Amino acid sequence: DAVGAIVVVALMIVPAACAFLLSRSLHQMIIISIALSLLAAWSGCLFAAWYDVSMAGSIAMMAGIIFAVVFLITMLKNQNIVKKVMN
Repeated sequence: DAVGAIVVVALMIVPAACAFLLSRSLHQMIIISIALSLLAAWSGCLFAAWYDVSMAGSIAMMAGIIFAVVFLITMLKNQNIVKKVMN
């Protein structure tokens, strides 16, 4: 039962945290959060079906991967490394 509660909290917090890192306004944050939630759910369901594992855990794992990627990109962007690589 505790695992289910942790998964629910992860699915509520991670998309909003990612959207906070990517947005400049509340409206953008809501739209980005919804999009990232759908991406995590869709990719997690595909991963669970493909590898025959738990669907809730797969969705939470995908949300975590999305957060890690967004966090790394945000950190690199703030250090102007992404701008140097892109140019």
